[in-house]
Amino acid sequence: MIHVIVMTIHKIVMVTKVLVKTVRVVVQTTRVIVMTRHVIATTTHVMVMTRHVIVMRTHVIVMRTHMIVMTTHVVVVATLVIVMTTHVIASTTHVMVMTTHVIVRKTHVIDVATHVIVMTTQVIGMTTHVIAIMTLEEEKGRGAGVNLADRGLKLRLLLRSPRFPR
Repeated sequence: MIHVIVMTIHKIVMVTKVLVKTVRVVVQTTRVIVMTRHVIATTTHVMVMTRHVIVMRTHVIVMRTHMIVMTTHVVVVATLVIVMTTHVIASTTHVMVMTTHVIVRKTHVIDVATHVIVMTTQVIGMTTHVIAIMTLEEEKGRGAGVNLADRGLKLRLLLRSPRFPR
């Protein structure tokens, strides 16, 4: 009977050993499952962070492109301002040139009018001179214009003389 009790205790011990080993395996398996879950969570976190980094880098690229576009826009507007300023300068210069042209034309008109007045004054002077000579000839008792013809002949002879070569 003792032998049966010893054998039963032995069997209980053996079964308990198997149960302990089984519990150890279950604990190890649970640890592996927990670590696997941790690895999966960490990997997911890395993927999410990588995606966040990609999004942020894309944002940086977009902002730099926006900066380039805005700088180009500023350059274009500055060029437009320069072009419009040049246009204003050209228009002002054209107005000044046209005003100068008008002044020159009016000065020319005044010059021609002055020339006409001078020539008219010379004609009046020469006519007055002729009238004065004719009046003198009349007063001397000679016929009017006799001395004028002599003077004209003397002038022609003088112009033909060697003192006035042709």
